[in-house]
Amino acid sequence: YVHTIGMAAPEITDGAAVLGIHMEGPYLCAEYKGAMPEHLLQTPDFSKFMQYQKASGGRIRRMTVSPEVEGVSHFIPKAVAEGVSVSIGHSGADYDTAWEAIRSGAACATHTFNAMKLLHQHFPAISGAVLESDIYAEAICDGIHLHPGTVRILLKAKGLDRVIAITDSIMAAGLGDGRFKLGVNDVIVTNGDAILADGGSRAGSTLTMSRAFANLRRFTGLPAFELAKLLSANPADLLGLGGRKGRILPGYDADLTLITDEGAVSATFVEGRQVYSAG
Repeated sequence: YVHTIGMAAPEITDGAAVLGIHMEGPYLCAEYKGAMPEHLLQTPDFSKFMQYQKASGGRIRRMTVSPEVEGVSHFIPKAVAEGVSVSIGHSGADYDTAWEAIRSGAACATHTFNAMKLLHQHFPAISGAVLESDIYAEAICDGIHLHPGTVRILLKAKGLDRVIAITDSIMAAGLGDGRFKLGVNDVIVTNGDAILADGGSRAGSTLTMSRAFANLRRFTGLPAFELAKLLSANPADLLGLGGRKGRILPGYDADLTLITDEGAVSATFVEGRQVYSAG
């Protein structure tokens, strides 16, 4: 189920308590659209966005936009004023345009370095602005989207308090290789790598969060207690939930995942209630 902050949550039966929706698009540029069909791309229309928000029951908590799309710099502060955390990504924006979006209120970069113009020594572009600024930076830690060295560089540049580990997973996660759907797109998964069936771009991942955590430990050699914030406190803070989620402290929601030394999930708790046990 999905609920918004400030609303009473339904009784938990099993599974995760979904905190909201990340609306990745449709205000994206065509060149870096990733797996999104080009005919669905739009320029920002705040009244239409509010219709989306109403249709969702107020559950849109995050949104990804391309800074170079006309009207985005004016859209961002309006969305932020509505309690939506805005991220920049799927973008070939130049350095100045990216900084304009950041100064307008963008708080994060969506899957940093993927579907994004990369840094050049003469043209830092959006990647350079992300690294230089204090915004959060997502990282897909599957070893496919980012080389382990790139993950280490990102961590060194941004610090452990400003990187968020994500999966970017599609419905194929946990289901092995084969043919799947991503929206209207056909996707073929081979050796865990999801590619559009037409031979186009990579279409998300099949990563799980527990494997992302294990990969981070392997990539960096850092202890689990230092890396845990990339999957807990940092995303909670980004969403404005850092006062009750993302940390093990008195008065916080007891949303816990227990992971073995081998990286397997042994148990999960949602608001103090155990919803999964491997044994």
